[in-house]
Amino acid sequence: MNKIENIRDMIIEFFLLLSLGGTFNDCLSDTLNEISIFDYFGLTLLGLGFLFMVGVIIYQAITKRNRGKLYYVFITFLITGFCLYTVINYSKIKKVDSSLVVMKFSHISDLASSHLELRQDSTYLFIQNNFMGTEFSRGKYSKNDSIIKLNYVVAGSIIKSETLLIRKGLAKETILYQVEKNDNQYKVIEKTLPFMLTTLE
Repeated sequence: MNKIENIRDMIIEFFLLLSLGGTFNDCLSDTLNEISIFDYFGLTLLGLGFLFMVGVIIYQAITKRNRGKLYYVFITFLITGFCLYTVINYSKIKKVDSSLVVMKFSHISDLASSHLELRQDSTYLFIQNNFMGTEFSRGKYSKNDSIIKLNYVVAGSIIKSETLLIRKGLAKETILYQVEKNDNQYKVIEKTLPFMLTTLE
């Protein structure tokens, strides 16, 4: 009976560890794309839960002889693999932001601000700030004269069109409009926000 109970416990521990670790990694990845005032609290709880389960499993693997050394070695490799995967995943996502910003457009209001950074490697970073936190979206873009094409638009973003048009304003400022093409002409989409050029390298 003890052997059956040990096998049952190992299966439960394995799936709990895998679930906690996977959830923590997903939340860490999501936090790179969206920072909310609640994120750090949630990540802290998940991280502590993962570390607690790691401690319990290793303690039981060492103290209970009937668990065996193979189980202890397996758990050690599982934890090491998860940590390496998380670090590599984090590094790959952060690497996207390492390219030089060539143009930055911004829209700033009393309660929120938004910034579109066009980078040298044809990637963009869109930052949307409000009182609840900050959201990030990343992607590829192409530029042809005054037309900028984004490879996709995130649902719920203040950017509603994949096509953007650069124009000079009355005071010679550079404005980025959200447009759509009708009859071979680009028209500004109603109720969309324009962006002002704030950085040009």
